[in-house]
Amino acid sequence: LRTVAGGVNEGRHAVLAQALLSACHRVQEEYEAEIAARYGDCGDGDEPEGDFHAIMANNLTAWFATPLAELDGISPNDYIRSLDDTAELLELFAVLSGTGVEPMPDLLKIRLGRDHVAATAGLRSFVIKAIKERDVLPDEGFAVAHSALEILAEWEDEDFAPELLAAFESITAPDFEDFALSQSIAQFFGRFPGLAPLLIERIEARLAAGEILTGAADYILVALSLIGAGTGDSAIYRVFTRAIEQMRLPEMVMLMLVDLGNPRAVSFLRAYLQRNLQTLSLAQYRQCVSSISALHGRYDDLPRYPNR
Repeated sequence: LRTVAGGVNEGRHAVLAQALLSACHRVQEEYEAEIAARYGDCGDGDEPEGDFHAIMANNLTAWFATPLAELDGISPNDYIRSLDDTAELLELFAVLSGTGVEPMPDLLKIRLGRDHVAATAGLRSFVIKAIKERDVLPDEGFAVAHSALEILAEWEDEDFAPELLAAFESITAPDFEDFALSQSIAQFFGRFPGLAPLLIERIEARLAAGEILTGAADYILVALSLIGAGTGDSAIYRVFTRAIEQMRLPEMVMLMLVDLGNPRAVSFLRAYLQRNLQTLSLAQYRQCVSSISALHGRYDDLPRYPNR
């Protein structure tokens, strides 16, 4: 198991992480065996009973409270309680979250929160590191950043947004290599309605520069969609209707306009479809019609997709 942190307890952290992975594998194997044994009783189309994620979470809660031989007879929770230094707790967080196992134990988050300023700085650094070192960072580093963002969102660390946005926008590749982290960044921004003006400003700057919107810009728009969902927000509506003209994937905005719920979107999408009929792909044409329908607009009188 590769780690992304180092310290006096790194060896014990790694032992705990390996034990955690082994426990998860056992739970998964038991779950799969149970489903296999019961599958013959399921009719066509029936889903096997049981929510794997809930089962895993419940098992992990019990596991963290169970004494382990690997930790000299103490439980993972007791081991976490034995760490008083925030740097050590951050190291443990990095090693455990690097396994990709979710969720992180509440006790670890509580212990980190005791030194909120230092813990926040450390968690932020994991995220920025994943963005800046994305070409050389091991997979564990992206998992650490994903978990760090979830905690920062729980802690409502809106002040992190400008630094995070600047780092995210610095990516020059058309597509960020790690979809899960990009989505986590969008979801982080989407937690804070007060960020809408900043995010709109960044999209408008790209539009003014004549850029084709892709990569980080796509996820900034996703964040705006999360902020504006169901509100019909006029400022977000305006930036969506401008962005669609310069997007590599305009169908994204077609979907976002449905989520936004601004009634003006029907007439806009009808006009957009007719104006761009000769250049839209079949998938984009279908999505545009579907979005008009979802917004309760008329679509039966729209021109058919042209044969090419």
